[in-house]
Amino acid sequence: MSDFRKNYDTDNYENWFYNQSSETLRLYNNDKEIYFKYIPVGTFSLNTNSWMWAWANEDSVEPRKFRTLKIKEFGEKKNYEKLTNSHFDGDKYTGWELTSIAFDIIGGIGTYRVISDHLEKYFLLTKQITKEEVEIIESELIEL
Repeated sequence: MSDFRKNYDTDNYENWFYNQSSETLRLYNNDKEIYFKYIPVGTFSLNTNSWMWAWANEDSVEPRKFRTLKIKEFGEKKNYEKLTNSHFDGDKYTGWELTSIAFDIIGGIGTYRVISDHLEKYFLLTKQITKEEVEIIESELIEL
């Protein structure tokens, strides 16, 4: 994972923006930007100290959230409740621990977390894409 952070220099972007409909993440500064496709893994609430898997989040519009059902299936085979329960109490490490498991099961090129207000949202980054590719994806969404 440190290779990912080093190769894409993800620690040196001041801002982020994600689009749930296109499942794209933009990291940017005044002078540079980078884009990724992502799969949402889940969210951790700092208010309630609880985790919710993306597959269980009814407010999420991301279609690829259902890829995380592979994690639930693995949890059922191994009888591991944290992978099968949609929502449960956790601590400051829960999001990263579960995102690491998701990375091992689903794969990707890296992981990322965004924090807004009281909510941490964890992503599996699946590939880097260009700004032009993002614009095509978003224009196709508008046409639907």
